[in-house]
Amino acid sequence: MPPKPTKSDKRESKIKFGMWLGTPEQFRKPKTQQELATEIGTTEVSLSRWRHDPLVIEIKQCAMKRLCEDSMYEIIQGQIKKAKEEQNTQAARFVADVSGELKKPDRPTGIGKIQVEFITKNGK
Repeated sequence: MPPKPTKSDKRESKIKFGMWLGTPEQFRKPKTQQELATEIGTTEVSLSRWRHDPLVIEIKQCAMKRLCEDSMYEIIQGQIKKAKEEQNTQAARFVADVSGELKKPDRPTGIGKIQVEFITKNGK
């Protein structure tokens, strides 16, 4: 019978599980929760219970935030291109919102035609 995991081992396993949860499904290794449970020496039932653990939730959120931060430049560039090349107002609104131009306190809320034209013509 294998030795009982220590608190440190359990914490490490929870961190690994949180990172796994924060990874998009198509990039997860191992692919299934059952396979991960076997790999880290626990049960699938334990992993299901751990989904509500504050440490696992925090690790998952940090992993997801990091993924978003790493991807944001490419997302914004793609939206700028779409706004410029396709005259896509939804993409222009997204860019204006992310850049802080959509809801300035000294301006009325919303995006005007001039702002959309500026974005689509200048990419800013």
